[in-house]
Amino acid sequence: MRRAATTWAVLAAVAWPAAAEAQEHGGGHGAHGEPPQATGAHVIAIANRAYSPARLTLLAGDSVTWRNDDFVTHDATGPAGLPASGPLMRGQRFSQTFADVGSHPYVCTFHAFMQGRIDVHAALLTAASSSVLTGEEIELHGRAAATSGPVVLEAQPAGAAGFTPVTTVTPDADGAFHAALRPSSSTTYRAVTTSGASPPVTVAVTSRLRVRLSARRTKRFTVLRVAAPGAGAATATIQLYSRERFSWIDRGHRRLDARGRAAFRLRSGLRYHARAVITRPDGGAILGVSARVKLPRRAASR
Repeated sequence: MRRAATTWAVLAAVAWPAAAEAQEHGGGHGAHGEPPQATGAHVIAIANRAYSPARLTLLAGDSVTWRNDDFVTHDATGPAGLPASGPLMRGQRFSQTFADVGSHPYVCTFHAFMQGRIDVHAALLTAASSSVLTGEEIELHGRAAATSGPVVLEAQPAGAAGFTPVTTVTPDADGAFHAALRPSSSTTYRAVTTSGASPPVTVAVTSRLRVRLSARRTKRFTVLRVAAPGAGAATATIQLYSRERFSWIDRGHRRLDARGRAAFRLRSGLRYHARAVITRPDGGAILGVSARVKLPRRAASR
């Protein structure tokens, strides 16, 4: 294994552009959500005697910059000299490129309780959502090292003994790739290149989405609460039934939180039936509909 290329950049950085500050605190790659970033640069801030993020997952060939924002001297030192920043005073930086796949723990030799870890992979993979309904597509996005060639996406359905190839994709010039798959059951995916595989990503598949809606009236508002566990990235829409139009009318939209919940406030005194409709954020197919709830005419007693 060749040693990772090291670039020293211990610089005085008293004035750090605000725009760069916002971008750099993005951290590592999650298993679900946004696609892996196209750039190969990451920043670890050192503040309050801690590395942030303390653990970072990146692609082989990416670079990491440690920046000391603390008032005391720190460093980042690995057991095999990877990384090896040397002392960093406040405002100084150190950059290093990680060319080889592997795990690289490191500590601050001035404060042994400060620990960090860099995990380097040949490919990175993320799913647009942690769950889908039966028949829905799931978007997989990833990034592969520049010299890895075609990427094979492999799947392991729940209960299967191992991974099997499902499709092959060709990365763009910057290593980015994507694929749309339609799992029939909960499935774990990984991206495989000639240099190694990505960390696995699991997508849960459910046949039915249960949606609950409750209503509670206060003095001024009626509070509606929606619960749709397992919905993943989805939008809740509150609809009121119009007796004049004989149809359901949209009255508000909210993104569900990580627990599949959302809350709405309507003006008190409305004499309607309400229901909650769950869809994907892009306005796709309906994932689930709650039972209708009659809006309370009186405030709940305490």
